Amino acid sequence: MALISAESAGQLSENLVFAFPSAPFVLALRPADLFALDAYVARHGVEINVNIQFVTRRTVTGDWMIVPADGSRAFELQFSLPALLEDWLLYDERAVGRRARGIKADLLSSISLFRDGRLIRLNYQRPHRG
Repeated sequence: MALISAESAGQLSENLVFAFPSAPFVLALRPADLFALDAYVARHGVEINVNIQFVTRRTVTGDWMIVPADGSRAFELQFSLPALLEDWLLYDERAVGRRARGIKADLLSSISLFRDGRLIRLNYQRPHRG
């Protein structure tokens, strides 16, 4: 997987990272700053707790953002869900919040990616409401 990920990302774009969630699909992550992700991993290690947020900015629709769970926003990784999954998620507006929480907790609970020959694991941590 690491070799396929590195070769494909190099052919498509320097700023595209393939990631492998605990789901039957692959995510194409678009980092705002790839070096910021590398720096965060260098400081905090390869097991990173993250939050996953739905992007609601007008310039971006239907996308999701992965950010550190520590609240630092030291890196941002944007991605889109597969079309069928997103259609199901958004089909019933009353159920969107519940379905989104389920997707994050189940399908996106652990996302693996490879950088510089290292396996990095992004572990979804549900935000605490306090």
